[in-house]
Amino acid sequence: MILFFSNEFGFYFIDNQIELQLGALDYTMFQHTANKILSNGYLNDFSKVAVQSLLDSITNIKSYGLKNGKRVYVDYNNERKVLNRKEKEEKRQQFYYTKGNDFSQKKQRNSKRV
Repeated sequence: MILFFSNEFGFYFIDNQIELQLGALDYTMFQHTANKILSNGYLNDFSKVAVQSLLDSITNIKSYGLKNGKRVYVDYNNERKVLNRKEKEEKRQQFYYTKGNDFSQKKQRNSKRV
């Protein structure tokens, strides 16, 4: 049975278990809401354990990107992948901003360490 679904996340009941599917999540808001639910006194012990387990599971996910203040769990690293990276690196002129400058190869005597 589908309990909730959006393009960002959804959860289902399957064989007395909850399956959560995350796409993106405003984690700060989720954490605040979960903690508020846990502390309001309306949940029975079983429900408290389920909410705490859900919060812990999402908190422990370390593979995500950030976009518009939300954690993005699906395809979070697509934009980092560059096709033909090696070829593009070879074509690119490295340090283009130094082109035409005659930098001294001698170490500067008056340089200070910070």
